[in-house]
Amino acid sequence: MGRKGFEIDKIIKNKLNEGSINGKELENYVKKELGLDAPKRKITFEQALIKVLEEEAGNIKISYDPSLDNRKLKQSLKVEYLRFDLDNKKYSKLQIHRLFKGLESDDINKHDESMDELLGIFEKKFDEYRNWENTILNQMKNCVECLPYDEVTRELERIHKEKLQFDDPSIDETIKEYLDIYVRRLLRGDPGDRFDKLESFIAREREFMKEENYTHLSFLKSRSCLGYIHLLPPGFPTKAPRYEAIGSKDCMTPGDYLLHCDVRTLPGGSINIEDIFYDLLFYLESHDTNILRNTIINCLSYQKTDAERLENLKRFGRILKELGYIELSFNERIGRDKHGRRVRGILDRNPEETAFLKLLEDLK
Repeated sequence: MGRKGFEIDKIIKNKLNEGSINGKELENYVKKELGLDAPKRKITFEQALIKVLEEEAGNIKISYDPSLDNRKLKQSLKVEYLRFDLDNKKYSKLQIHRLFKGLESDDINKHDESMDELLGIFEKKFDEYRNWENTILNQMKNCVECLPYDEVTRELERIHKEKLQFDDPSIDETIKEYLDIYVRRLLRGDPGDRFDKLESFIAREREFMKEENYTHLSFLKSRSCLGYIHLLPPGFPTKAPRYEAIGSKDCMTPGDYLLHCDVRTLPGGSINIEDIFYDLLFYLESHDTNILRNTIINCLSYQKTDAERLENLKRFGRILKELGYIELSFNERIGRDKHGRRVRGILDRNPEETAFLKLLEDLK
């Protein structure tokens, strides 16, 4: 990538701060700044641009500029024909607070101006949250492994027969992670009993898979693949045991696996953000509390560090979840807990039973 390759995203962001620019101009500017260290492959520039678009989700307007595209047959969209405009206006907590105060004004013009400005800020924050959630979801999908169950059990039987340590170099790395995350904790106790316990574990698993006619095993490679994710959106379980090893008939898709592990996300497809914003305002009116309003003000204001930004994104997600816009988990949809017991789901609740006090506790 070159000695300064890691700075490409910073160069792009600084140039966008100067004003509107098209993709070709932006790429040429990066090459000029890096000189001999400029990347040879176009994909390196595009990867850095995508990173900036992710970080500034909702703040960058992208439009197609037909004056730049002289092709006779236009079948694909290329970066050089796009124009990028960064809205770099940052709102302080005080400014957001004043906008909320403007909603209480008897002056209809001031009220409407505050409403429109807050809606615009909320839309950007919503896009930023959705982009963050999708990024984490895709990273987790890439960490889901699905293996033929016979392959797993054959390797376990070989380990048992040859009395191998779980870190033996002859063991496949994926199987090692399965052992480390899902099997090792079941074999705790006297080290001398390890292989007897492993033999019993293999027998139980074979019997269970045979009874259910399962052919494949899916699990999350959480240690080698997700170690760099330090904060998860509120619809994602944070405790490792929630991401179980799951048997299935044929290979389970990564999305289905995460759904069975109770990962909740915003619904796919088009979402009317304006409706969500008005729901939030109605919620504030019916739950008149400074804690909730101040939390929303913090979420919508500008944060100076990435750590603050991620923490506030998580708080913003908790609010969306309480408003009912984070989709139900698999167990809530089928009305059962993780052990298969019948439970009352969210859809069965009386509206008066909302977990408002829990939300306030979470937001602290």
